[in-house]
Amino acid sequence: LMEEKEEDLISVVHEPLRTRQLTGNQLRTCEKLLKHSALFGECTSNHIRTFCVNMLSEEWPSGGVLIEQGAPQDKMILVDSGRIVRERLVNGQLHLVDETQSTDNVKEEDTINSDDNSNQNQANNNNNNNNNNTATNEEVSHKAILGSLHFVNQDPSFATLKCHPDPDRTTCTVYTLKSETFKTLLQMSPLLTEDVLYGLCKEIRFQSKVLSFHPLLSQYSKPSEHWWTATVAAAVESFYRSVMNTTINRKVLYGGVFTPTIGTVVGSQHPITIGGGWFPNMHIQLPIRIIYVNGIKKIRSYLEDNFKPDEYQNPNIIRFIAAISPGLIMTPFSSILEACNAGYTNTEPIYRRWTRGLIPRFGREIIFGFGINQLTDYWEERVPVEFVKSESMKNVFGSMIAGAVSGYFSHIPHNLATLKLLQPGIKYRDHFAELVRQNELRVSFSFLHNA
Repeated sequence: LMEEKEEDLISVVHEPLRTRQLTGNQLRTCEKLLKHSALFGECTSNHIRTFCVNMLSEEWPSGGVLIEQGAPQDKMILVDSGRIVRERLVNGQLHLVDETQSTDNVKEEDTINSDDNSNQNQANNNNNNNNNNTATNEEVSHKAILGSLHFVNQDPSFATLKCHPDPDRTTCTVYTLKSETFKTLLQMSPLLTEDVLYGLCKEIRFQSKVLSFHPLLSQYSKPSEHWWTATVAAAVESFYRSVMNTTINRKVLYGGVFTPTIGTVVGSQHPITIGGGWFPNMHIQLPIRIIYVNGIKKIRSYLEDNFKPDEYQNPNIIRFIAAISPGLIMTPFSSILEACNAGYTNTEPIYRRWTRGLIPRFGREIIFGFGINQLTDYWEERVPVEFVKSESMKNVFGSMIAGAVSGYFSHIPHNLATLKLLQPGIKYRDHFAELVRQNELRVSFSFLHNA
């Protein structure tokens, strides 16, 4: 029953209105299209012209079906003008796969060089323009050429190709290359066959670079040859982070604005004693911050060099342990940094103070370490090439996304750890209840009830 239903939904194949050999302008258009295709991109100008001379121009009426889904793909199709849509029938439901527009936007300067020895010239152009033309070549190749992956052995067509009605055009013009003609040309010229194979190999290499994303726990760290740059950055960071930590800690505790010259929190009924202003215990903060920043990266590199997950029975467990280990190991150093900024309420000595809030801080540092290492690389890989080409800017975007994700998931354990550090006499459950109460005040209960 399903097969009968699908047959009813597939349109009857029409014949083209007319079929003819390619004219002068059509030959030039055909050469431009083949030049930017994966299958013919590395062919010489003479070889490309050979293919175009053996192609036919077909004019199809609006609504005409060029080939049915499942029918033998006996020809490759280049779209010259009009709109060609691909529709695929799945379980009785028709789906639009994609739509191919006219190729009028192919630039005139892309015309093939007529020199017989243009193979070397074309190779040089490819080397010089590889980074600049990748998106354009891929777009032309995939949007203007149809059936090239199925027509060699006449495999079943993936979808139905139809000339889509267009207010500006009543017909679609396509160029077709028969499967048998293509194979005959390959048999006649070994050099032509070599060019086609080389073009396919280049396309496979390009696609493997684009699609070979690592799973989340399988990223590899980058070599950190210039460790001193991280050290200098960490030294500068230690000062502004001291100001930030002091401000945030007092904001979390009192909900007001700290005024260091007065020693009170504006809007709070709790006067405080200032212990070092904005930069307390910098003789401790500075070296510990440098160790912390370098340690997060170095521990990851050490684990990668000495532990190979695939050698173990459960490799994903090893990857998970390796991912959380930098945060776990560096938690004591992070706790010392936090303790340096908490002396205004917790007067315990630092060697005891750093242990306050240690349990939730372990959770926070695991998330931080995971975000700095694996999550940053994960998102950096997935920044679209057409959006950002610079590797440095990819790292910036990857770091920003990873920071936002890590910050969201770590803010509760961070607040609990900070509150416990500032007020060690209060139990965790009481601190958590207070956090919940404060956040409930920001939520519109009418919105919740309406939802």
